[in-house]
Amino acid sequence: MAWRCPTARFVKRFDLRGWRLAFGHHATIIPQRGAAVPGALWLVQPQDFLALDRYEGYPTYYTRRRWRQDHEHFFFYEIAGEVSGYPSAGYIQGIQEGYDDCGIIEDKWHQSLTQNLQLSVQSRYDYI
Repeated sequence: MAWRCPTARFVKRFDLRGWRLAFGHHATIIPQRGAAVPGALWLVQPQDFLALDRYEGYPTYYTRRRWRQDHEHFFFYEIAGEVSGYPSAGYIQGIQEGYDDCGIIEDKWHQSLTQNLQLSVQSRYDYI
């Protein structure tokens, strides 16, 4: 985030409830009752929106959704179309580094990544 949006400021860790991670070539989140996605809230400036939108391929590859939880107003990106493929090891490493940078406890992100990668792979086999 620091190199993509140098004016953005980390606010706090934040778990998005009612959603879970899913993986194709890239990560997304999908609604799931009882689940939670560990993440972080950032304060972004108008120029950060432009940088993030370009990076995320908005509005074609990812859409941006506004949300409210626990009196916090924020946005997140989710894949716009079908979730397919598998992430590279380097991509997963980047997610883990982002979690580390935000102070998300290693066991929590490792469990979330592992569990949701397995769910994403399994859901593809369920269609075969």
